[in-house]
Amino acid sequence: MFKNCRLIIVGMMCMTNSFVSFAVSPEQIQAASEFSIEGVGFQTTLTSFKTKFTQAKEIESESEPEFGVMFYRIDTTANTDGIDVIFYNNKVMELRVWYFPSRINSVFGTWTIIGEKLVKKIGHADEGNQGTTNKDIASLTWRIPEAKRYFNIKVTISKLLLKAVNMELYEECTNLKNSKANVGF
Repeated sequence: MFKNCRLIIVGMMCMTNSFVSFAVSPEQIQAASEFSIEGVGFQTTLTSFKTKFTQAKEIESESEPEFGVMFYRIDTTANTDGIDVIFYNNKVMELRVWYFPSRINSVFGTWTIIGEKLVKKIGHADEGNQGTTNKDIASLTWRIPEAKRYFNIKVTISKLLLKAVNMELYEECTNLKNSKANVGF
């Protein structure tokens, strides 16, 4: 369980632009476009990833090679509890970064530090929500169409998941899957 969970509403309101519309600066657009964590980011190719992260495991049950989708997992890095990297046509389409309460509580003190760092990097979140169940704590969402990027932080009692998505590749992949979908007609 995370410490300081009741400070969420105040922290979320400070991280979102729910009440005021903020323009995204060119620096924030660039930071979103070039986002990386632990040396893996949207500029990383599958070949360079495999060279740098020899310990990464392909998760075959999540990969879809027929669509050019390859799913890799890096267990525990210096600053995270794990990173999932989803490639589409050898380019990073999605990053999923895991943090567990033990790391957050001992290293950061509170999960909001991760949200605050992301705000400094890419700007205020578009949306913030308090959890709707006893297991969900909060969610923050950023949509940066100028960079074709989507970011989300979801906090539950068991983990914090930071998701970063290259929307251009995601839409291309989705369109390919839809065009090949066998719906019986």
